[in-house]
Amino acid sequence: MKPAVVSVFVPSVTKAFNDFSESLAQVSSRHGWQVLQVNPQAALLGFRPLFQWDASKPLMQQTTEIDGRTLLYAPVSMAGEGAIVQAAVDSGKGFGLILFGGFRYSLEEAALDGTTTQTLVLLVDEDSSEACYAFVKAVNGLLTAIDILLAGVGASHVAQAAQRFLKLPISLADDAGQVWHIRHAATQTSSNTLSGCPDLPRYVARILNRRGPEAKSITSYAS
Repeated sequence: MKPAVVSVFVPSVTKAFNDFSESLAQVSSRHGWQVLQVNPQAALLGFRPLFQWDASKPLMQQTTEIDGRTLLYAPVSMAGEGAIVQAAVDSGKGFGLILFGGFRYSLEEAALDGTTTQTLVLLVDEDSSEACYAFVKAVNGLLTAIDILLAGVGASHVAQAAQRFLKLPISLADDAGQVWHIRHAATQTSSNTLSGCPDLPRYVARILNRRGPEAKSITSYAS
């Protein structure tokens, strides 16, 4: 079975969510997922990496094992980098979840591999709704099946705008109203990418709720 691919994006104007990918990897690992955690920022990995991603070398020779998770430092990677996903599959390690973190979105761009079927977790605070909506709009123009989870206090505003102006189906994914699911247009006649990790909305909501008050505080794509 193919691994679920999840990429976490945070607003470019805040550092409030810098630890979110690490928390999501830890929660997923504790719930039995074999996780490959990919990050382009060494500082967010929590250790000084000895290696960095090189597509010409075997994946497992470039990773570090910490607390049951496999970490890969990939400074020039994009979210959902197809070569990394394929290398993870070919490694025979049995990864169930490939988690890309450390990425930021703005009104102008976001480093996303638009050819990979994946779920995007977009963290939205009170000041980043406009930039997040621009990112959602750009992603909606891709043909690849990409689902989106919007999380944070600004999530409902972006979800409602996507429903009104982009005609995308939205649904509330947690009882607290901080996580919304947007189904990409390309998934309307195909499988839901969330099916690869059905508990993802619950994991995201749990991290947001644990963070408490702190949680309240584009056009560049590869083909």
